[in-house]
This record gives sequence, C-alpha cells and structure tokens, in this order.
Amino acid sequence: NYGMVGEDRVQNKTYVSRFTQTTGYLFGNVLTNGLDPNIYPNPAATWEKARTLNIGFDLSMLKGKLNINADFYRRYTYDGFSQLSAADVPMTTGLITAVKNYGKSLNWGSEFSLSYRDKIGRDWGFNADINFGWSSGMLLQQYYSPLNFGLYGSNGLSNTIGKDPK
Repeated sequence: NYGMVGEDRVQNKTYVSRFTQTTGYLFGNVLTNGLDPNIYPNPAATWEKARTLNIGFDLSMLKGKLNINADFYRRYTYDGFSQLSAADVPMTTGLITAVKNYGKSLNWGSEFSLSYRDKIGRDWGFNADINFGWSSGMLLQQYYSPLNFGLYGSNGLSNTIGKDPK
C-alpha cells in the first residue's frame, strides 16, 4: 500500500502572534497590566508530511501450521519541523523562536516472521515463532542551529572548530 500522512506535533497556533498578560508596567505613576508577545509567528507553517510505501507477503502452508510473513517499507518525510535558532531573533525581544518546515528524512527497512503451530493430542498445542527485522534511515536536511551543533568555521588561526553541520 501507499499513502501520505501528516503530523502536527507542534504547539498550537505557531502561525500567529500570541501574547501573555503581564503586570508591573508603570504608566505614569500607576502600576498597570500589559501584553507581551511570546512567540515569533510563522504564517507559512504547515503539517509535517510523510509518504510511505509498504509491501507485504504472507504465505500459509501445511493446512495453516506453517506461516511465513515478509514486510518491506520506505518512508520519506518532508516539511519536518525544525525550531529556528534563538540567534535568529534578537535576545531583547523575549520571544520564543518559530517552528519552520524544513527537515527531510528517509527511512526504510523490513521485517520477517516464521511461525509453526501444531497440536499434540486433542487438548494440547504449541507455537514456535521467530521474527527479525532491520531498519535504517538518513537525515537529508535539517535547519542549522549553532545551539544544536555549536559554531563551525575557522578560529582565525587556520583551525577548524565545532561540528560540521553537513
């Protein structure tokens, strides 16, 4: 089978500005309430999307005593959620950085199982099962954030510092 799904595992309404009510602002000589912006919005934010392909094979033999199963999958995820770096927003704003649809990844793998069921007499039976699988994946694209990877580049003495963001 083949399908596409979406995921919205981010905080609600990241695409609009939100405000928090605060107290302690002086207006003249009077202490008053106010509103502080608390998130940098991203109106272009969408759901994370994944296209998945699953291919399976089932075989039953010996009147259902022996069963063989094989499943293979491939999942391509795009518009993955990445938190923008705090360095992208001036510290004086006090804002939480926005979520951006930027990440891409590819995952694939398989699973196999073999089972045998039989009866010993009228009231007793047994099952023997084995299964194994493997999976792998690649992160194809992620938003570079110095907070996540550290600074990268030359320290002025021809020495490379930090982790390569590639």
